[in-house]
Amino acid sequence: MKRILVSLLFICLIFGSIQFSAAPTELVFDDIDIQNELDDHGILSADPGLVISANPYIVLELTGGDISSHGSDWSALLNSFGVSNILYTTSDVLTNPTLIHNAPEIIIDGSLGSSSGTHVSQTIVDLLIREDIPLILTGQSAWLLHQLSGRSPSAMTAPVATTLTSTPEYAGAVFLSQPVPISIGSTLSTEVGLVLPIDTIQTEMSRLVNLTGSTSSVTAPLRYDSWPLDIFLFGYENPTLLTSSGEGLFENTVAYCSAIRETVTVNELVKHQAAEAAILGGGFTYPHAPLLVSTYYAVHSAQSILDGTAWTNWVTDNTPLVRSILNTLMFDYGSETGFKTSTADGIVNTPSTAQGLWTLTTMGFSGEFPVSEIVEYLSSRQEVAGGFDNYISTTFYVTEALAVSGQLSAISTYDLELWLRSLVIDGSKTSDPDLWGSIGSNPTSISPCTNYAVEYLRSLAFIGKAHPDPAKLTGHILTRTAVGDGSFKNTNSADEEVVTGTASALASMQILGTLNSQNKTAGLQWFSNNQIVSGGFGMKTAANDLVAKDRETSRVASCLATLNETSGLIASGISNFFDSVTTEVGFEAMDNLPSLMWTKWLLDTSRLAHASPSIDLDLALEYLNGFATMRVYPFWSNLTTVSTPEYGLNQYRTKSVWTQFFGVS
Repeated sequence: MKRILVSLLFICLIFGSIQFSAAPTELVFDDIDIQNELDDHGILSADPGLVISANPYIVLELTGGDISSHGSDWSALLNSFGVSNILYTTSDVLTNPTLIHNAPEIIIDGSLGSSSGTHVSQTIVDLLIREDIPLILTGQSAWLLHQLSGRSPSAMTAPVATTLTSTPEYAGAVFLSQPVPISIGSTLSTEVGLVLPIDTIQTEMSRLVNLTGSTSSVTAPLRYDSWPLDIFLFGYENPTLLTSSGEGLFENTVAYCSAIRETVTVNELVKHQAAEAAILGGGFTYPHAPLLVSTYYAVHSAQSILDGTAWTNWVTDNTPLVRSILNTLMFDYGSETGFKTSTADGIVNTPSTAQGLWTLTTMGFSGEFPVSEIVEYLSSRQEVAGGFDNYISTTFYVTEALAVSGQLSAISTYDLELWLRSLVIDGSKTSDPDLWGSIGSNPTSISPCTNYAVEYLRSLAFIGKAHPDPAKLTGHILTRTAVGDGSFKNTNSADEEVVTGTASALASMQILGTLNSQNKTAGLQWFSNNQIVSGGFGMKTAANDLVAKDRETSRVASCLATLNETSGLIASGISNFFDSVTTEVGFEAMDNLPSLMWTKWLLDTSRLAHASPSIDLDLALEYLNGFATMRVYPFWSNLTTVSTPEYGLNQYRTKSVWTQFFGVS
């Protein structure tokens, strides 16, 4: 990957047409007119006038080594270019490491190559790497390269060429012409006897490139290596022996050095770091492979809370994304067509196919997909008893999809009605009166949930039927699941799905015609009090679940539509939530949390792109330090998460460090 980045980087060097962003700029090399208009962060490395950072450049020298220092001479040369700079010794920086913080680049004096680079403390090397500031290694400071990159020191040396030759691939490159044109064949320095190490050209992470010509017997005056920093190796050590052409090459190198960062990649990386105020701030997120059910929840929520122009605009804005997801997940069996749950698991099942049919119909894609084949897939899955998968949720998805697409005639609605009515729990199934009147997941189940009830009621409504005993079902909801603060549990025992329970209870009673104004007002107020900052809803109260989920949020949206309460702040918050979890590839299943896997890879990438000035590494370190004291992370009582689609629950233990590392947030 790094080799690709370097190759692309030097293509830019050849053509000299890329604008790079850097820090706010003020000073300009030479008195040359700049025709281009610059923003506050502009730097035009290929323009006749070169904008440089207003922050002082740093010249770093070593005292007490076996190589004479020329730091003051390099500083004077920079001053002659109009480049503000400060000369420090390595001792100064060891005493106060912040001295080099935010410097646009550091010119390393040849004295730091003393004792073949080993005279410099590892602390200085680590500091240079951590700051990720571009370096110009002058003269024998080239010995530092193996220290910086962690390689073995070179066993071979060669003298530096004193005249400028070019290689075909870099002929016309900006560092040979801007801001100072340099003639090929000109003498660069009168310095003699200078011998430099010949380092490994190709490594796993980088490639050492000759930017000017060389031969088998001499080293190129200007070389470049990209790992672990942007490093230019300027071959000469004594600036007082540079010719005007040599000074020009150094000036061009200084100008180009700070403009070489891979800005497009850096900007993309910055978008993926969680802010300090966010959950697990400092870590990195990444868009996950799309789930069909998350797409269904997003479209369902938008359709529930938006109408008129707002809904039309949402469909228009999201059509390319939803169409792409459906096309990606569609699977053609020939006479039947289904939809996969995700590309990661590749499973085609009845719920995902029903959700796909509902989604494409609602988005207006019926003419683009083989609806008859999808209906054939679904209708062939109806069981003899009348249901689908012997489960109310699956049966609801199918009934909803066939009703919306006008295809209910493809199944036996008579058998379906019988199956639905058999879900009511009564004395023939259990002697426990606390369960009577509730709804189970299948005809033999005596484990009721309120979300089963609302799915049962809506399924009946789709086929034009109604529940025969509203009072008994309402009584069960009010006496067995009400919490007393406007919310409802999802079961008649202790459970943590209070958001689902509340949305299902309010919607069920509204459908039954038994929801009074007191319960409605209290329920809406509870939603308002427990809506997460992102606009979505977690599984539990806002205080006990920090992460909004698309499933729970969609259930609240459907409830609001049933209550005809879609014009308030709760609905607008839900809209904001789904906007926030919309990525270029799909809809996230929850607020997108950082994970160790993505933090590791994107931090590696930020180093390759030299993004450290833009990435908050201190905040990333805080995120990582959280793992030092916890073997299970995050293991907070106020956080629940959803597995990312790439990794199933049966692969790794939920909430463990390994789950985090392998990508489950």
